[in-house]
Amino acid sequence: MAMIMTPVITTGMNAVPQDDAGHASWMLNLSQRGGGAFAISMLSSLLQRETTLQTFRLGGSPLINTPPSAEIVREGMRAGFSAAEAASVATAIFGRQIRRAAGALAFQKLYLLTGLVTITAVIPAFFFSTAAERADWRLIGRGEGIHWAAIDEDISVTHLLTGIASGESAQSLTDWSQGRRTETSTR
Repeated sequence: MAMIMTPVITTGMNAVPQDDAGHASWMLNLSQRGGGAFAISMLSSLLQRETTLQTFRLGGSPLINTPPSAEIVREGMRAGFSAAEAASVATAIFGRQIRRAAGALAFQKLYLLTGLVTITAVIPAFFFSTAAERADWRLIGRGEGIHWAAIDEDISVTHLLTGIASGESAQSLTDWSQGRRTETSTR
């Protein structure tokens, strides 16, 4: 994303008349900070919601409905707790494990979601392709990259995870898009 934003911002600022550069800079900074705050608040809300959902799902599993492990209760009793206190501690330990697992599952889901958003920003051809074309992919190399045959796009997993943009030029994307329109009209 960083490789995309710098040229876009530079191009936009260069288009602003010299007398308005201060106002344009102020508006740019405001929109960047506001957009960042909005994105963080949205991701935080989604993460909290998904963690609650995952906790509910895991809490409904047999793990939480089973009585505490007899071994944990015995260890608690050896440490001087009553049977009820030891069972309570064991239940708290299980609850903590469930909350940790739920948090990890929620983070994983949101990470994948933001990855898909990044893919559409990093690979412009995704904006012009159909769902069927995007679904037609395969790993290349030894899992080091992804190839989409229908949209003639390849990207390394490293570039995808670090947000390095596709090396396609704007002219290449225009040529590809016009070729698709020609193919569609001849069908």
